[in-house]
Amino acid sequence: MDRRRFLQVSAGALAMATARSLYARQALAPTTLREAGAARGIFVGAAIGRGQLVDPAMAQLVADQFSILVCENDMKWAATHPEQDRYDFTHADEVVAFAESHDQFMRGHNLCWHADNPKWLEAVLSRKNAAAILEDHVRTVAGHYAGRIQSWDVVNEAVRPDDERRDGLRKSVWFQMLGPDYI
Repeated sequence: MDRRRFLQVSAGALAMATARSLYARQALAPTTLREAGAARGIFVGAAIGRGQLVDPAMAQLVADQFSILVCENDMKWAATHPEQDRYDFTHADEVVAFAESHDQFMRGHNLCWHADNPKWLEAVLSRKNAAAILEDHVRTVAGHYAGRIQSWDVVNEAVRPDDERRDGLRKSVWFQMLGPDYI
């Protein structure tokens, strides 16, 4: 099951359980997921991309139902750092602006991952420059969103038991260049 389908199923199950619980205990009409979460002190969120927010019905649903958004793909390396000497925050900025305009928190996703890297990265990456490239990327992206992101997925999916390492770490390009200390 992919992440999007998991979130859809989970949100649906949470909505049903919350609605039943609220109705049974308080004899109230069902509330939004956002309100139900707030009543329990938890965030209710979804992974959203800028492309989804251009649909007015989807944008309204996202605004009404969620208290935190995760930038699905628009903050990943390929989107934010498409060329070695150029960053592009256009799409991610739109998602962040949407969240801010609807009083929602934002979780940044992600600063370091084994996938969705731009082509230039693996072409130039070496053991000598990997740490500097990673650090520059993290500082630039996190710096661009300083004070606007509630939390970050800093290193995403660093564990993969199928890679048959005793420590369970994934044999990613970052692991290959920097070892486990990249985490």
